[in-house]
Amino acid sequence: MKKYLLLLFVLSLVCSTEANSQSRLSPEEIADFNRDAVAKINTLTNYISKIGDKKYGDVRDRFVDLAVDLFRSNALIEVSSKNRNSTNSYGVREYLNRMKQLNYKVVIVEYVAEASYFSKFTEVKNADGSIKYIATATIGQRFCGKRNVNNELDKNDCHYEDYTEKNIEIELKRIKDYHGVHWVVLLGDIRVTKTK
Repeated sequence: MKKYLLLLFVLSLVCSTEANSQSRLSPEEIADFNRDAVAKINTLTNYISKIGDKKYGDVRDRFVDLAVDLFRSNALIEVSSKNRNSTNSYGVREYLNRMKQLNYKVVIVEYVAEASYFSKFTEVKNADGSIKYIATATIGQRFCGKRNVNNELDKNDCHYEDYTEKNIEIELKRIKDYHGVHWVVLLGDIRVTKTK
C-alpha cells in the first residue's frame, strides 16, 4: 500500500511539474503571434460584415459560429452609438446574433489601419502556475448600415454610420487539443473608448 501511495505521489509531482514548466516564448515567436492577432482581427471584421449582410441568408449562422471560435469563452463585446452616451456589453454570440438582426440590408465594418496600435505582450502567471501573454490592440472602426442597396457598396449612402475607437484584448495561451499542446491566439474583451 505504501508503494502504491508513493507511486501516486511521484506521478502527481511529475505531472504537476510538467504542467508548470512551460517554455517561454522568444521575441521572434511573439512577433509571429502579433501577426496572428492582426489576422484574427481582420477575419472578425470580414465575418461581421457577412453576418450583417442579408444576402448571405442562413449561411450567416455559420459565420457566427466561426467568429465565436476566434474568442476566449467568456469574452464580452461593448457597443456604442453616436446617438447615445452609454455603452452596452454582450457576450460574443449574443452580440453577433444581434448584428445579424440589425434592420439593414448590408453592414460594412472596416478597421482603419492608421488608427491601429498593438501593445507588447506581457507575461502573466495564472493561478495554476501556467503562463499566458496578454496584449491590447487599439483599433479604429468604421461602421455603415445600409437599408437601400444598389449593386455597388457605396459608403456615401449609409443610413447610420459611426467611427469608434476600441481596445481589443489579445490573449496568447497554451492549450491542449487534438493537435497536442500548443500556443494559440484568442481575442478577449472588446471595449469602446470613443465613438463619433
